[in-house]
Amino acid sequence: MAKKRTGLWLLILILVCGGLVYYYFRYSRHALLPEASATVSAGEQSVCFLPGGILVPGDAPAFYDSGGAPLSPAASGLTGDTDWGDVRQKGDWLLTADNSLYDGSELPLRKVCDTEEGLEILDFLPLGTDAFMLYAAFQDGEPFLEWVKPGQDPVALGAPEGLTYLGMDCADDGGISALFLDATGASPSTRVLHFRGGEMVGSLSLCNDMYYALYRLPSHILLVGTHQIVCYNVEDGQPLWSVALSGAGRPLVLRDAERLLCYLGESAVGLEGNALWVQADGAYDTDRFPGGLSHLIRCRDMLAAVQNDNTLLVLRRDGAVMASSKPGTDITGLYWPEATPQQLFVRTGGGDVLFLGTP
Repeated sequence: MAKKRTGLWLLILILVCGGLVYYYFRYSRHALLPEASATVSAGEQSVCFLPGGILVPGDAPAFYDSGGAPLSPAASGLTGDTDWGDVRQKGDWLLTADNSLYDGSELPLRKVCDTEEGLEILDFLPLGTDAFMLYAAFQDGEPFLEWVKPGQDPVALGAPEGLTYLGMDCADDGGISALFLDATGASPSTRVLHFRGGEMVGSLSLCNDMYYALYRLPSHILLVGTHQIVCYNVEDGQPLWSVALSGAGRPLVLRDAERLLCYLGESAVGLEGNALWVQADGAYDTDRFPGGLSHLIRCRDMLAAVQNDNTLLVLRRDGAVMASSKPGTDITGLYWPEATPQQLFVRTGGGDVLFLGTP
């Protein structure tokens, strides 16, 4: 009996010590990220981070796998009949210089559709299942919104005349909202159009208010301005809450499943923290994050960000620092590939991409 009791206590001690060691190496704020295992030089070219690797557009485009090895055109999908000189990215979706839309979620890259001849895509919003909302224009024509899906006729939705397009966003339930600025009157005003599929289902007009960014939740929208963030109900257009901002920098907004993380940083005013976690129903909680953050992304069950342009931080979701690293140069971009969750890609000011590991 005494031996069994001694063995039980020994097992408990081992488990406790193991837990403490795990906590130290995983959650110690003094831990450092591993050194780079590979480096890719992209020079001054833009870079598209994708689940299967890294696309470097240009006249001679290149694709590197998650280990930094170059891939052949056949393996990567960089076909010669597409202009890869300039590529715009939204999530895992790519828009090439000749207005072709590609799915970059796996390799080889898959062309989803070519757009109508003569149509220039000014902005695009992936909607899942190969559907897109486009803000586009024909040569010398007025820009308009259009819903497109391969195999179906495009649906032209028009756009308010004389207004300036600022952006659009969608929620997982298919709701879409587009933001416009009306600067034709004595003071600027805001106009928001709501869509579902290829049909407009509502609108919101805000006189004497100006916002530069919009984020969509299933039943609410966030409008971000220089001096406030406001949450509106999509159904009735009523404000749910507003948070004042000092105007010292732009908030960072990160989508995390059905909720949004709004990092206010130095622009926070009158809050207990400097970040808002906005839930799917529009309600929010506050947390305190380190100051000076940029390039905020998801990373495993954590977050990653750049502090003061030169320090890489891995954070808990309550803002506590778990790990840090200084690559010795400015950091201009971050990407965490879900397909290889042990990796973290860092774009440096010198034009390199570093392949790091995560804690």
